[in-house]
This record gives sequence, C-alpha cells and structure tokens, in this order.
Amino acid sequence: MANVSKTKEYAIRYLKQVIEMENRQIAKELKVSQETVDNILGQEQPNKAAIKTVTSKTDSFIRETTGKNTQNVTIMTQTASELSDSKPKSNTISSKYTNAIKKARE
Repeated sequence: MANVSKTKEYAIRYLKQVIEMENRQIAKELKVSQETVDNILGQEQPNKAAIKTVTSKTDSFIRETTGKNTQNVTIMTQTASELSDSKPKSNTISSKYTNAIKKARE
C-alpha cells in the first residue's frame, strides 16, 4: 500500500460512507490507485472495537478499563443505580460531620 496522508485517508472514508462514491471514482478524484482505496476501506477500524471493562463482583461499579489500564474514573452501572434508587433516602447527617457543618452568617 502506498504511503497515504491522513487527510487523504479521511477523504477516502468520507467519500465512501457519506457521499457513497464507488472506489474507482474515489481513486480518480483523489489521484491514488484503486488498490490503495480498496486497502484503506478494507481495513478494520480500531475505533469501532468494543471496549472491554473489568467489574468487581462485590459492587456494581466499573473501576478499571482494559484499554488504558487506569483507575481514574468510576462508572456506575445500571444495577448500582437501581440499588441506590431502591434504598430509602434519609435526611439525617452522619455523626462524623455534625461538628463540621456550620450555619451561614446572617
């Protein structure tokens, strides 16, 4: 496959997906070989791959993504959301925070 710039690669994908041109028309328009166009359009797109996640069995939160192996973000799953919605809401303040909350000055 010939060395094609990212701009031409995106142009090839755009002309095929949005404008629905045929491969030979795209090759003629962008002045590249038809084999190059076929190779670019035939490649699997890595951006459309499914994202795999690791979930803990003790709770219903996703803490680590396998793509980046980071633990910077916690994602609440549907089951965790349903559990928190089903618990009764209480307006009481924990004894840990009773001395920390002060009234605003008037």
